[in-house]
Amino acid sequence: MLMPAQPDTSHLDATTREQLDVMLCRGLDDSTTSLHRAQVLPAHEWPRGAADSDVYLTLLSLSSYQFHSLVLVITDSSRATCEVSDDHLLEMGNTFCGSLKRQLGQHLPNLGMSTPHALSVKCLPMLLDNCRLPLVAGCHDSRGLGVTGWLLLPHDFNLQLVAQSVDDVESTGELELF
Repeated sequence: MLMPAQPDTSHLDATTREQLDVMLCRGLDDSTTSLHRAQVLPAHEWPRGAADSDVYLTLLSLSSYQFHSLVLVITDSSRATCEVSDDHLLEMGNTFCGSLKRQLGQHLPNLGMSTPHALSVKCLPMLLDNCRLPLVAGCHDSRGLGVTGWLLLPHDFNLQLVAQSVDDVESTGELELF
C-alpha cells in the first residue's frame, strides 16, 4: 500500500504533541486486551505488507464547534489466533474513540463522536491526503491481532493543549456511588 510522505508537524508545540501521543496510547490501551502498552508509531511504517483481506479499517469522527478530527482503528488479523467479527472491530473503534473523547473533553468542551463505520483499507491514502497530521499508536492484543489507532488532524489544526499537573489515577473498574 502506498503511503504519502510524512506530513509537516512543525505547527505543534512539543507539549501538545506529547499530550496527543499520550492520549492516543491511552485510548488504544483502553480498547484492547494488549499484553504490552501501546507505543507511538510513525505513520509511514504501517501497515507492514499485510494482505488487504486481513486488514480492516474502522472510521469515526470527533467534532465540536472549535475542533474536528477523524479517528481510525486499523487492525491486521493475519497473525490472529481466533476469528475476529465485524461487530468486535466496530466496538473496538467505538471504545478507542470514546476514550479519546473523554481525554480531549478536558481541553475541548462539547465534543461529539460519530458511530463507527467499516471501510476498506484502500481508503487510507485518501483519508491521509485530507489531513495534515496523522498521529499513530500501535500494539498487538493478546489474540495476535495487530491494532493501530490513528488520530487524523485537519490542515487548519492550531490547538495548543495546556499541560495538566493532575496525577494519573489508574481505573480499577470500581463503581462510585454518589
